[in-house]
Parts: sequence; C-alpha cells; structure tokens
Amino acid sequence: MGTILFLIDDYASHLHATLRMARKLHARSHSVTYLGFTKARSIVELQGFSFAPAECIVPLPTPGPLFSRGTSSGCREQEKPGKTGLISSIITEVEHLVRQYEPKLLVFDPFLLPYYIAFWAHGIPAVALSTKPFLDWDLHVPPYTSAFVPMPSAGLGIRVQAAWLGCWAAYGAYKARCWWHRLVTGQSAVALIRGLAAAVGYPLDREWVRRPVSFDFCLRSVPELVLWTPGSDLPRRSPLRSNVRYVGASVDLERREPGLDLRVLPPGSKLAYCSVGSLENRRLAAPRRRFLNKVIEAFRALPEIGLLVAAGVNVVEDQSLNLPPNVRLVTNAPQLAVLRRAHLMLTEGGSNSIKECVHMGVPMLVYPRNADQPGNSARILFHGLGLRGHPEHDSPSDIASKVIRVLNSDDFKHRLNRLRAEFIDYDARNVDVNQLEHNMLP
Repeated sequence: MGTILFLIDDYASHLHATLRMARKLHARSHSVTYLGFTKARSIVELQGFSFAPAECIVPLPTPGPLFSRGTSSGCREQEKPGKTGLISSIITEVEHLVRQYEPKLLVFDPFLLPYYIAFWAHGIPAVALSTKPFLDWDLHVPPYTSAFVPMPSAGLGIRVQAAWLGCWAAYGAYKARCWWHRLVTGQSAVALIRGLAAAVGYPLDREWVRRPVSFDFCLRSVPELVLWTPGSDLPRRSPLRSNVRYVGASVDLERREPGLDLRVLPPGSKLAYCSVGSLENRRLAAPRRRFLNKVIEAFRALPEIGLLVAAGVNVVEDQSLNLPPNVRLVTNAPQLAVLRRAHLMLTEGGSNSIKECVHMGVPMLVYPRNADQPGNSARILFHGLGLRGHPEHDSPSDIASKVIRVLNSDDFKHRLNRLRAEFIDYDARNVDVNQLEHNMLP
C-alpha cells in the first residue's frame, strides 16, 4: 500500500505542527512513519507513530561569523568524508528508504526540503509544510522576519519594500558567510544542494524559488501547504502561486503531554503562562535569562496574578532566583493543558504557540526575538490578539502594565474567538489532510 513519510526537523514546534495531520491520515488507514534525527524519537513515539532514524538527512551546514575559522555547533554534516562522499551517502540512503517503505507521499519540513532532490529521481510526490506565514513577496505584506505592522497609511508600500530590502540584505550576508564557510571548510549548504542536484540531474536553477530567508527553502514543483488561514495572515494583494494552499492551523488538541500536577500552579485569581524556550540555544540563553528576571519582578508587583514559567533546566536549577509566592518555575510544561487554564500567555511568538492560544482563546503578550517571531508578533497586533513588547527595552513596570492591559480588556478575547471560528472551520473540513491525499500516488 505504501507509506507516508514525514521528514521533519527535530524542533518540538515543527513536530507538533504535523501531529494532527498524521493522526487524521492514520485514522484514514494510511501508514505513517517519521524519518529524521534521534532527538525527535521521543516526541514521535509518545504520540504513537513509527519513527526511523535517517543517518544522512541532517541539518544542512550553517555558516558561522564571516572570517571565523570555526563552524556552528551541531553541524553533523561535518562528520562526513567531504562533499562527494556525503552526496553519495545521501543518494544511497534514499534508495534504501524507497525500497524499504515504497512511499506514496513525502511530507517535508522546509528546513529539510533540499533532500527532496535525492528522492526526485524515484518519482515520489512531495509536499512542503510551512509552519511559518507565507513568505513570497507582496507589495503590502513585509517578510515574516520583520516586526513592521502594515496598517493602511501613507507610504505603506515604501515601508514594506524597505523591509523586503533589509531581508534581502541579510540574505546576502548569509550567502557571503556560506562562501567563506566553503572556502575554509570545503562545505556549505548551497554547495551541498547544488552538488546533490548535479549528481541526480535535478533542474535546480529552474525549480529553486529564491527567497531571502535561508531556512525557508522552496521548490517550484513541490506544493507548499501553509499551516495558517488567510484570515490569520496579513492581507495579501498578489495572488498565490498555483501550488500554494492555506490549509488551516492544524493544531492537534489531542497531543499527548506529560501530566500536569495541579500543585505546581501558582496561587492567584488569574493565571499567566510564560514560555521562553528550553534555553538550549547558547546565543539566546543570556538574553532570555535577563528577560525572565524582568518578568519575575513584574509579577512580584502583581501578587494577585499567578505566573507559571516554562524556563528550561538551566533557569529552574538556578539557586540565586528569589521567586515571589505567586511565581512557579518548571523545566517544561504541558502547554495545551496549561493554556486551558490560563488567562494570558507571555510568548516569544512561535507559530504553534500563537495558534494554540487562538484555539484556547488566550490573549498574548509577545516578546519576539528572531526567525518568524517578529512577523508573527506583527500578525498578533494586526488582528488584535494581544500586545507586544521589546524583550531588551521593556522594564518590569512596562511588562506589568501590559499584563494588566491585556487582562482587563475583553476586546482581545472577542477577536480571538472570531479567528478561532475560522480555525475550526478549516479543521472541520479537513483541508490539511485532504490536500495531502490529493497529492498522493494512487
């Protein structure tokens, strides 16, 4: 019958975004297997799905600072014996996977979509799942790396285009780092992609849709399914490409999570929930810790409001923290269970957290940092789903003031409910899984 293979990065948010589709496909008697990194196994198997490690399907090499001889951490590609040997290993492993699973559909994270090139010669259909907002250029929609909120005003088009130019400039700097990375190490993401395409005869120059964000890889003939709805994105003027579809938020409300011990919930008439990530990113660990200290001080001045923080192991084990009685810190929290009880979420603005808040009717106070978080925060403001702050510039009193503003206004809840209705409509019509089935081999 054939298997549907999900090739998803090991970020928990990326994996969580696929679970509803995988569950629905399984309910329709499709066989589903996740391929990827060992780190993802625990999340996948907790949800009851099959997982198989794929040795060569790993993150592409990431260039470090220009003129630095070091490489970024976690670049497993460097363990391989040169580009030629790696390309040969990828092609060989893909041939083995095709024989083993006889896949009828490949579902790719854009981070891993370059590996579709190795599957292309086998004639297997594929789709790319975009957990982030749609990135193609539009005269009135800035890239999702920009925090600019495109409200109607004089000079809107100029400001939007300035945001796009800034994004392209950052991409140019990335390309320069790739060039230097290859010069120093003999490897780069671009070189690997081009080498893989040359090895299998893939028409890369015709198929590669150039985008100014390195990790948002796009191929013209691979349908792109955007895990948002038109009403939750910014209003576009340009038509979508023919094989691009909004397929709904695809939030898996049945996701299995560790149990919630109600004794960890802080006291208070209302509950705020703050998630600042796992702090595994060493570059972000220090600024996240500084921000979290300000959040704790803000809630010290709000004793009537409880705060639960999912802060990662490094912060939880920090004995120097002086927590007020209304604040509790945990390493990780079962987010869906907590959001069902929360009145507010403080978030960096990841796509999954936003969509889960919409489903639960929880207004947000967003403090974006990088990647798609600035653009996601712009969408929160545009649609009136919460407020935004600056993680470095806001003081504890600024944070406390914004918390009170969000909690004391019913407008945010009303707007969340309107958007939630659109999410529910897409889910009820199974737009996501219907699109996946539409692209399968018969």
